[in-house]
Amino acid sequence: MEIFMSQIQVTDLTYGYEGSFDTVFENVSFGIDTDWKLGLIGRNGKGKTTFLNLRGKKGFILISHDRDILDACIDHVLVLNRKTIEVQSGNFSSWWENKTRMDHFAMEENEKHLKEIASLKQAAARSRKWADKNEATKIGYDPVKEHDRSVATRAYIGAKTKKMQSRVT
Repeated sequence: MEIFMSQIQVTDLTYGYEGSFDTVFENVSFGIDTDWKLGLIGRNGKGKTTFLNLRGKKGFILISHDRDILDACIDHVLVLNRKTIEVQSGNFSSWWENKTRMDHFAMEENEKHLKEIASLKQAAARSRKWADKNEATKIGYDPVKEHDRSVATRAYIGAKTKKMQSRVT
């Protein structure tokens, strides 16, 4: 008795609609096994029906928007995303949980980067304010009123302020 496992291997798939400037998929590669009970999910018009023409021996391809049916029937998920295709072992709920986790992680990373950007902007504003304030102090130097500040100090403040202003802007 021989057991044959049929594999469907897609390599460097590029697909676009006629007359469209954008491709739906670009250089996408994935593999599926015909023994799988595969749930195919994706937005309308992404090519799910094309995969229905495949004839499986033990497995099948199920296209449904009903999450409960997908959970009950499938053991792998093929997802047609906006620009990529992903294959994952498990039912719809396990895929959805992983997707939610990855989306949450991406949002946290984005928030972290936004906070870092805001912090850098605040630091730049503080430096700019300091440089502007010190630039203003060197103008109007009165040696009678400010006998404790020498001309050399004024030059030092000017050089330091100029350097800070060039870094900030």
